[in-house]
Amino acid sequence: MVFGANSIAFFMFAGVVARLLIMWPIGETSLKTWLFVHVFRPLFGSLNGSLLFALSFLVLSYIFMYWLYRKRIFWKV
Repeated sequence: MVFGANSIAFFMFAGVVARLLIMWPIGETSLKTWLFVHVFRPLFGSLNGSLLFALSFLVLSYIFMYWLYRKRIFWKV
């Protein structure tokens, strides 16, 4: 219900945040790569780390979409 009520905002949010994670430099690499290599892979391994990275992105998206839903902010075409 939360994602479906604001699917355009979810699409925009996911695209913008994904691009920011790639564009934000941390040393010689991006923030996305740094998070995976230094946080998710050491704790959970390559396969499970990748899954948990994706699930954490989904949880972050859900929190933002739930906030929009509670505030009754809906983007419609």
